Amino acid sequence: MRKLMANIVLLLFIVLLSNDMIAQSRNNMTFNVGYVNKTNSSKWASKVLNLQLSASDTISIHGITAGFEYFLLASDIIGFDLGLNYTYMFRDQVLISGSTFTGNKYTYHSLDAPIRFMLSIPIGDDFSILLFAGPKLTFDIAGSQRTYINGSQIGGSKDIYGGSSYRSRFDILLGPGAGLRYKNLIFRGGYDLGLLNLNLNNNPDDLLSNKKLQIKQEHIYFKLGIAF
Repeated sequence: MRKLMANIVLLLFIVLLSNDMIAQSRNNMTFNVGYVNKTNSSKWASKVLNLQLSASDTISIHGITAGFEYFLLASDIIGFDLGLNYTYMFRDQVLISGSTFTGNKYTYHSLDAPIRFMLSIPIGDDFSILLFAGPKLTFDIAGSQRTYINGSQIGGSKDIYGGSSYRSRFDILLGPGAGLRYKNLIFRGGYDLGLLNLNLNNNPDDLLSNKKLQIKQEHIYFKLGIAF
């Protein structure tokens, strides 16, 4: 009987909390646009002829993001930030400096789904401070490389993820964020650190195997959103 009563009380609590979230979640669907900077960091280490060798490199990629997110809050204070965003990213790699472009142009298309813990702290009738922390799942839909010499494209577009590529499309990122809400306008920014090695090459005899070459990504983003 006690167990039954405890289950009933727990069920009532969940129902009341759900109703409170639904009632308080008006104007918590948001449409966002913003800027994303992705940094890919690679670190290589291996022993060759009994010599321990190592090297590292970083690549910065700029992007534009847009999407929808939903604040699922209890009493409009504590809850979760859930969403789905699309990001277009691009990078030019100059091989020879000159008046015309000689090098590679890279483009990326990706989706991300944040699942973050969230606090909304009211500081007046119209203002709230927003705090976020938690994971973000990312999936690269496509990526291409085009080579140019003196401004003219040479050959066709190369699929970055196709063929014998060992590049992972999927990653899990984790990080904090903060923002300010004024009525239905929301400005926020944050940082996410990739947790997975993007190098999928598991051949132990390869000098570029994922045991020797670690590739990880970081995101810094700023978004402006409107709630409806």
